[in-house]
Amino acid sequence: ASSGNSLITYQNAEGANLIGAEVETRKSLDFIHDSLEDLALVANLTLAFSEVEIDTDVLSGQAGTSTERPLTNQAPWVENIALVYGNDATGTKARVLYNVAGKRIVTAGEAPLPDIYEQPRHGLDATIGFPLLRGARAKVKATNLLDQDYTFLQSAGGYEQIQRQYSIGRTLSVGLSWELR
Repeated sequence: ASSGNSLITYQNAEGANLIGAEVETRKSLDFIHDSLEDLALVANLTLAFSEVEIDTDVLSGQAGTSTERPLTNQAPWVENIALVYGNDATGTKARVLYNVAGKRIVTAGEAPLPDIYEQPRHGLDATIGFPLLRGARAKVKATNLLDQDYTFLQSAGGYEQIQRQYSIGRTLSVGLSWELR
């Protein structure tokens, strides 16, 4: 306590509620033209509502968080859309995946500071895998192609402050595998 640094401890919540739904669909693109039979569009949407209830008796006399807030790291919605290619004759498989999630609380605030929320960030990844010779396969993967910043905000009373922000860069990887038969 003499150093001036806060001591953070954890207390179980009185209760929490989580309700949600997930919908996924997959549609081959051969309805557009027969030459697109190896392509499919896959979409997934998750909706979730969460709320944790903090016992106000536990907080009495302590610096604490909001008495009601979403569960930590629970996004209210997540959206995934993928374009998938798969050709059994050639053994080639590819996928382009787009992903975004709604803002989510990552750190419960400690009075007088408000909760910290990670803001939505759009992601785009691509993968292709194909056979080489005699059981060997190659795979090329590119991730985080949009390279959007991770942004974490604290806000209270109409005032927003960036708590931290960073970028992790794009990644390109190449892999080779060999299956012995």
